[in-house]
Amino acid sequence: MGAGQRASAAFAALNWQRDPAVARRLYARFSQLLLLQELRQALETAAGLDISPHQHEQRRVLLERVGGEADSRADDVTATAQVVLGEGKSFLRGLAASLAAPAE
Repeated sequence: MGAGQRASAAFAALNWQRDPAVARRLYARFSQLLLLQELRQALETAAGLDISPHQHEQRRVLLERVGGEADSRADDVTATAQVVLGEGKSFLRGLAASLAAPAE
Protein backbone atom coordinates (compact mmCIF):
# COMPACT_ATOMS: atom_id res chain seq x y z
CA MET A 1 0.00 0.00 0.00
CA GLY A 2 1.06 3.55 -0.60
CA ALA A 3 1.14 6.39 1.90
CA GLY A 4 -2.37 7.57 1.02
CA GLN A 5 -3.93 4.14 1.46
CA ARG A 6 -2.11 3.62 4.77
CA ALA A 7 -3.19 6.99 6.14
CA SER A 8 -6.77 6.46 4.97
CA ALA A 9 -6.89 3.02 6.58
CA ALA A 10 -5.59 4.39 9.89
CA PHE A 11 -8.32 7.05 9.92
CA ALA A 12 -11.13 4.92 8.45
CA ALA A 13 -13.24 5.08 11.62
CA LEU A 14 -12.93 8.87 11.93
CA ASN A 15 -14.75 11.54 9.97
CA TRP A 16 -11.83 13.55 8.64
CA GLN A 17 -14.03 15.27 6.02
CA ARG A 18 -16.15 17.01 8.65
CA ASP A 19 -13.66 17.41 11.48
CA PRO A 20 -10.77 19.78 10.73
CA ALA A 21 -8.74 18.49 13.70
CA VAL A 22 -8.93 14.93 12.36
CA ALA A 23 -8.11 16.18 8.85
CA ARG A 24 -4.96 17.91 10.15
CA ARG A 25 -3.86 14.69 11.89
CA LEU A 26 -4.57 12.67 8.73
CA TYR A 27 -2.56 15.04 6.53
CA ALA A 28 0.33 15.12 9.02
CA ARG A 29 0.45 11.32 9.18
CA PHE A 30 0.18 11.11 5.38
CA SER A 31 3.16 13.46 5.04
CA GLN A 32 5.19 11.32 7.44
CA LEU A 33 4.22 8.12 5.62
CA LEU A 34 5.19 9.69 2.30
CA LEU A 35 8.64 10.56 3.67
CA LEU A 36 9.02 7.01 4.99
CA GLN A 37 8.05 5.65 1.56
CA GLU A 38 10.63 7.88 -0.16
CA LEU A 39 13.31 6.81 2.33
CA ARG A 40 12.41 3.17 1.79
CA GLN A 41 12.84 3.62 -1.97
CA ALA A 42 16.22 5.33 -1.54
CA LEU A 43 17.41 2.53 0.75
CA GLU A 44 16.21 -0.11 -1.72
CA THR A 45 18.06 1.68 -4.52
CA ALA A 46 21.23 1.77 -2.40
CA ALA A 47 21.25 -2.05 -2.40
CA GLY A 48 22.72 -1.92 -5.90
CA LEU A 49 25.57 0.43 -4.97
CA ASP A 50 29.17 -0.59 -4.47
CA ILE A 51 29.30 0.06 -0.72
CA SER A 52 30.97 -1.71 2.18
CA PRO A 53 29.40 -4.71 3.94
CA HIS A 54 29.02 -2.51 7.04
CA GLN A 55 27.09 0.09 5.03
CA HIS A 56 24.88 -2.63 3.56
CA GLU A 57 24.12 -3.88 7.06
CA GLN A 58 23.28 -0.35 8.22
CA ARG A 59 21.05 0.02 5.16
CA ARG A 60 19.29 -3.27 5.89
CA VAL A 61 18.65 -2.36 9.54
CA LEU A 62 17.31 1.06 8.55
CA LEU A 63 15.11 -0.54 5.91
CA GLU A 64 13.59 -2.83 8.55
CA ARG A 65 12.93 0.10 10.86
CA VAL A 66 11.38 2.15 8.05
CA GLY A 67 9.13 -0.79 7.18
CA GLY A 68 8.05 -1.18 10.79
CA GLU A 69 7.09 2.48 11.03
CA ALA A 70 5.39 2.59 7.64
CA ASP A 71 3.45 -0.61 8.32
CA SER A 72 2.24 0.46 11.77
CA ARG A 73 -1.41 1.38 12.13
CA ALA A 74 -0.58 4.62 13.98
CA ASP A 75 -3.05 7.39 13.30
CA ASP A 76 -0.74 10.20 14.38
CA VAL A 77 2.75 11.33 13.54
CA THR A 78 5.10 9.21 15.63
CA ALA A 79 8.30 10.32 17.32
CA THR A 80 9.98 7.04 16.46
CA ALA A 81 9.25 7.57 12.76
CA GLN A 82 10.82 11.02 13.02
CA VAL A 83 13.94 9.45 14.55
CA VAL A 84 14.10 6.82 11.79
CA LEU A 85 13.69 9.52 9.13
CA GLY A 86 16.51 11.55 10.67
CA GLU A 87 18.81 8.54 10.87
CA GLY A 88 17.94 7.59 7.29
CA LYS A 89 18.77 11.07 6.00
CA SER A 90 22.03 11.01 7.90
CA PHE A 91 22.92 7.58 6.50
CA LEU A 92 22.16 8.67 2.93
CA ARG A 93 24.24 11.85 3.32
CA GLY A 94 27.15 9.76 4.59
CA LEU A 95 26.69 7.31 1.77
CA ALA A 96 26.74 10.11 -0.80
CA ALA A 97 29.91 11.52 0.74
CA SER A 98 31.66 8.14 0.74
CA LEU A 99 30.69 7.48 -2.88
CA ALA A 100 31.88 10.94 -3.95
CA ALA A 101 35.24 10.55 -2.19
CA PRO A 102 38.17 9.85 -4.52
CA ALA A 103 39.36 6.23 -4.54
CA GLU A 104 42.67 5.62 -2.84
